[in-house]
Amino acid sequence: MNLPGLIAALFLLIATLAAMEASAGEAVYYLFRHAEKVADVKDPGLTGKGMARAEYLAERLQDKGVTHIFSSDYIRTRETVTPLSKATGIPVEIYDPRDLEGFAGQLRELEGVIVVSGHSNSTPELTALISGKATEPMDESEYDRLYQVHRIAAGEFTIIILHQDVGD
Repeated sequence: MNLPGLIAALFLLIATLAAMEASAGEAVYYLFRHAEKVADVKDPGLTGKGMARAEYLAERLQDKGVTHIFSSDYIRTRETVTPLSKATGIPVEIYDPRDLEGFAGQLRELEGVIVVSGHSNSTPELTALISGKATEPMDESEYDRLYQVHRIAAGEFTIIILHQDVGD
């Protein structure tokens, strides 16, 4: 390979590594509550706005280097991550929201970019269990909170709270 080609390949490699969301030994977790659900139905699916939020999340996360997608086994949580799963080709893995401590331990063992679709009563708690940091409860009417948790070293975590602006 000639020198200009080698330099171009090196720059491409550097750009690719710089764009990676998590490097070896590190992890980035995106945790959120399922999108807006149909009211007064057992195990409801998503409303039109909920489907728009699911598409928004897919667009926002599909280029982050997602390595794992998790959802509780409810229609609304699965539908929230289905567009992301389709966009990335990463299958949705089911977890039990009644065993958050066990699931948090499983998540802490993973490297890469991990996405978790949960519930208003479990997402803040799971975030706290992963990070070891306190979180605020989530109101039943809140759908836009998106936790971004970075594991920067063994036992060291940062939390950033993002918001999903999907409009009305």
